[in-house]
Amino acid sequence: MLQPLKNNHGQGIVETLIVIILFLTAGVFALVQLSIVIYNNLLVNEASFATGRVAVVCKKDEVQSKTQQAALLILGPQVSPQNLIPTKVSVWEKNPLGKAAKDYANQDILAYTTRIQFFTRLMFSSLLNPFHMFSFYSGGNPYFEQISRARMVKSPDENYYWKAYPDAKNFNE
Repeated sequence: MLQPLKNNHGQGIVETLIVIILFLTAGVFALVQLSIVIYNNLLVNEASFATGRVAVVCKKDEVQSKTQQAALLILGPQVSPQNLIPTKVSVWEKNPLGKAAKDYANQDILAYTTRIQFFTRLMFSSLLNPFHMFSFYSGGNPYFEQISRARMVKSPDENYYWKAYPDAKNFNE
C-alpha cells in the first residue's frame, strides 16, 4: 500500500511556476513573431508608397521597370528566405473614379496603383498546427502571404513635380 507523502508543502507553487514559465515563453515567442510580421508589413507599405511615387514621376513607357527597381532598392536589404520574400511587384494605370477626367489644360488625369505581394516566414508555424493531418491555422506552411497596395494620382502639371520633389527628375535620367 502506498503511503501519501507527508512533506508536500510547496508542490502547488512549483507546478504553478512551471506552467507560468511555459506560458510566458510561448507568449514572448508569439510577441516576437507578431513584431516581425508587423515590421515587414510596414516596410512593404513604405516600398509600395515609394513605387507609387516612382510610377507618378517617371515616363509612361518606363513605369513597370522603374517601379520594380524602386521596390528592390527599398526591400533589398531585408530580403532573405528567413525573413521577407517579395514575389510580385505590379503597377497599373487607371482613371480615377473609373471614368476619364481632364484637367484645366485638357490633359488626362491618371492614377497609378502599385501592388507588392510578399511572404513573411513564420518561425513557429508547426506550433500552430501540431497535427499535420488537420489543415487549420497555417497548415504547417512556414510562410504567411501578405499584400500591400498604394495609389497615387499623377498631377497633369509637370512643373509641379520639380517644385515639390526636386530630386524626382533625377530618377527619369
